[in-house]
Amino acid sequence: MGEYCCKIEALSNGYEVEMYDPAIAKKNSSGKGPYQEPWVSMAFKTPKEVAMFIEKNLEKSKKMDEYSNTFDMLVAQNGEDDE
Repeated sequence: MGEYCCKIEALSNGYEVEMYDPAIAKKNSSGKGPYQEPWVSMAFKTPKEVAMFIEKNLEKSKKMDEYSNTFDMLVAQNGEDDE
């Protein structure tokens, strides 16, 4: 079983949705700029707002394999150095 890509937590005044942002992870893996946490939290007042947000964004939140991407990038860079 894979890791979760979304977590919903009930708060006293609504709901918190924590979701993985692959765009932030991709920027982190490029090595450019400071590291940013790829897990982002949002607050919603109603279950309907939560459902609408998840429906719109769940497919985009698939966690990238950071190890493979970094390894592939280093292999490609090494090949460029040989030319």
